Amino acid sequence: MRLVPIECVKPNTIIGKTLYDIDGRILVRSGLTLSEGIIAKIKNINIMSIYIIDEYSSEEIEDIIKPELRQKAILTIKEAFSNINRITVADKFSKKESVYFENIENMAESLIENVLNNKNVLLSLVDIRSMDNYLYSHSVNVAVTSLTLGIALKLPKRQLQHLCTGALLHDVGKALIPKEILMKKEDLTSEENLILQKHSTLGYKYLSDSYNLSAHSKIIAL
Repeated sequence: MRLVPIECVKPNTIIGKTLYDIDGRILVRSGLTLSEGIIAKIKNINIMSIYIIDEYSSEEIEDIIKPELRQKAILTIKEAFSNINRITVADKFSKKESVYFENIENMAESLIENVLNNKNVLLSLVDIRSMDNYLYSHSVNVAVTSLTLGIALKLPKRQLQHLCTGALLHDVGKALIPKEILMKKEDLTSEENLILQKHSTLGYKYLSDSYNLSAHSKIIAL
């Protein structure tokens, strides 16, 4: 059994693990042979990777967090990042803006509980590069890796909360970069590279100006 990006899955592939939605309901049961239509539906609901069984499968590396929690975390990050540019000046410091960050802080708490309850903390060495969704899945991977290190360093739970929240938001400044630069497939020009490099300071300023996060969480974005 191995974890692969959904873009690489072909028809007649056998799914190795059951897929769940963000509420824990079963979407596709393990052992099912995937048709082209089912693969398309999985893509449409923004599931970016699945476990499959094939001739290349070897010993399984278990994911450190539950698949349904990972999916929910990715969608939480996506919702927050996607709405940042739509928030007007009048919305600053309002409930409309703060709800996204509250959701991220709640997600950080869920991730902490999941990792703390995992008796065999093994990192899945899979970095899913899936175009638009790469930014969101990468943020979750960074948060899980950070948590694992924080737990190994015996950080208290409050510090783990700051660490995980900051890790989930570490790339928030990329939501403020023009999409034609962020998603450009060709090499960036020197000018475009300079704009992209500003994402860390843009993210830090946005968090500092917009929401009362802890200083520890904000500095991670910087």
